[in-house]
Amino acid sequence: MLVARGDANGFEPLDSEATLRRFAALRAIVARAYVYEKRIGRFALYRRAP
Repeated sequence: MLVARGDANGFEPLDSEATLRRFAALRAIVARAYVYEKRIGRFALYRRAP
């Protein structure tokens, strides 16, 4: 899964990374089912947890 940083726009004033932090239910799913792998440019890469 990729989560972008710096992709805010007129429709969505927060970037995807900030939105994920504010969306508790989705953040819980990501914490349970994914493992942070690394940052590639402006993207955070998460892989499915084993």
